[in-house]
Amino acid sequence: MNKLQIAISETGVVPVIKLNHPQRDAVPLAKALCAGGVPVAEVTFRAAGAADAIRLMKEAAPDMIVGAGTVLTTAQIDEALAAGAQFIVTPGMDPDLVRYCQEKGVDIFPGCTTPTDYHTAYTASISTCSGSVSSAPRYRTCSSPDCSEDSSRGTSSGTASTICVRSFFYQ
Repeated sequence: MNKLQIAISETGVVPVIKLNHPQRDAVPLAKALCAGGVPVAEVTFRAAGAADAIRLMKEAAPDMIVGAGTVLTTAQIDEALAAGAQFIVTPGMDPDLVRYCQEKGVDIFPGCTTPTDYHTAYTASISTCSGSVSSAPRYRTCSSPDCSEDSSRGTSSGTASTICVRSFFYQ
């Protein structure tokens, strides 16, 4: 894991934020999360104004780790990065978006729920994936002896668990 991934992992949780009123809510939310010991957030692009929310949160809390979630296009990646996003989360394993982020040098956490997703992530040198809570029971945690230190890992949205891609395949 790289420095950003370690910092996110040490926090133990990544709040997924959907703000319908970023001008009103982004700054107080960023300050409250940081004051509460959770200096990380994923701002979802499911709501209009996601880039504004990212920008406002980063301005209010420059040390906070803020990323963009539910990213579906390269245009959204560009918009998120211009606003100050430090990582990208996609709902699925899209090799084109992975490659685009890798070319830009930004961490991407693609959504992975199937063996095919995890294999595609592994072959793309993705070290961390995002998965849904419903996919969590399908694999063991990285404390498993089947999981080596260089295996790809994933976090299951809505939980603080870390998932090992290798253990997904060796159940």
